[in-house]
Amino acid sequence: MVRLAAVAAALSLAVAVAGFRGVIPEEFALLGLALFVAFLVLIALLAWQTHQKILAQRDRVERGQMIVILAARLRDQETATLEQMARRGGPAGEAAALILQGRVEHLRSTSEPTA
Repeated sequence: MVRLAAVAAALSLAVAVAGFRGVIPEEFALLGLALFVAFLVLIALLAWQTHQKILAQRDRVERGQMIVILAARLRDQETATLEQMARRGGPAGEAAALILQGRVEHLRSTSEPTA
């Protein structure tokens, strides 16, 4: 989308320059200049929006990594302590909830008879 807007901005700038040089009527020069500015604003908005998406994605990845690190450090804690942390919430609470969930699944898988 940004590339398309950049091509359109370049074409509108070319129209504006041609109009100011007298190759085409001056009205087209003003229109070309206005379109050029509009496309520049569009490109800036698209770039800002993409930047915000990248930052949000980076935050999600870093949060996931932090939860994994916390889970690795909390794996030896007692169940009661982990339950208390899970009730409090936050990244440590999410890590504690993951550990508790893993323990429940482990108990379930070891208690089921195999055929």
